[in-house]
Amino acid sequence: MTAPGEPTPWSADDPIGTMTARGLWMASADGLVLVDAAGSIRAVNPAFVSLFGRPEAELVGLQIESMIPADTRADHARLRMGYERDPVARPMAASRHLEGLRADGSTFPVAISLARLDTGEGPMSFAAVRDLTDRVRAEAVVARANRRRALAEDHDRIASELHDTVIQRLFVLGLGLQGLPDQIADPDVAGRVGEAVDTLDDIIRDIRTTIYGLRDRSDPASGLRQRVAQVVGEMEASLGFAPDLAFAGPVEEMTDAAVIEHLLPVVREALSNVARHAGASRATVTVRLAGDQLSLEVLDDGVGIPDNVNRSGLGNLADRALALGGSFEVAPNQPAGTALRWTVPRPAPAEREQAGSS
Repeated sequence: MTAPGEPTPWSADDPIGTMTARGLWMASADGLVLVDAAGSIRAVNPAFVSLFGRPEAELVGLQIESMIPADTRADHARLRMGYERDPVARPMAASRHLEGLRADGSTFPVAISLARLDTGEGPMSFAAVRDLTDRVRAEAVVARANRRRALAEDHDRIASELHDTVIQRLFVLGLGLQGLPDQIADPDVAGRVGEAVDTLDDIIRDIRTTIYGLRDRSDPASGLRQRVAQVVGEMEASLGFAPDLAFAGPVEEMTDAAVIEHLLPVVREALSNVARHAGASRATVTVRLAGDQLSLEVLDDGVGIPDNVNRSGLGNLADRALALGGSFEVAPNQPAGTALRWTVPRPAPAEREQAGSS
């Protein structure tokens, strides 16, 4: 057996024993190992030492099965003995997931290529071990991107079906009912029909909120400024004017998915209330990140909140703030109109890190 630090067990007249071959052995980025017929490690190169985190003196003489997790050693020994019977150069178990076992007990994915080598001490198995950690990570990133793309396509399909089919049918139904109260003599019946029309309007609004929410989540990589601006732009048609939009503080640092998924519907709901109830000619939307607080302020110059307004939408905004440990308030704006303020805490660094890795 070759002692640690001595030349590998190649005969002096064998081409593999030349200085060039020794240089390749030492310089290879793959872990290289020589294993005898009994499965004992006879020589390793520096890359093998680095991969498995064990010194050469400890590796030489060990069974090669000690380099893999315990639950796969018996299977590996069987495959190795099969290779001894038919030593053809080939990748090892190319269709299976292989792992190496480091000295600290951690595992890592590997690819192994096998070949037969004649040495001065007889034929031995020669294996090249490649660490696949980076490749596996890259494949995982691609897989996640593909899943996100498939999910985004699914969201777009659902949103289109809701918009093109469900909303249009509800809209036609609402138009048909809208003129009926004036033709009904019974005030109670007329009132119920009017309430039904209002309910249809609310349903259409809620479906539109769902549609926009689906489309927002289809592009989670977009910056917060862009996504808020998109929501505000979508509301221009309902408002009849373009709201003023302002940002204060480093809002792009707010990347917490939970906060953003609440903020965007709040912006939309707030502007929807302005469009439906305020009679406003101007509105201002301000998103501010200051210290540990993210705030949204929506101001309008309308008539204020009437006493008979359906406050379910406002309750929804309050619930969203409460879910994040924040606050919500609606107050008169000066000199006229309404001021809506929605504030939530910024997640602590540890929470942001955990959210980003999930």
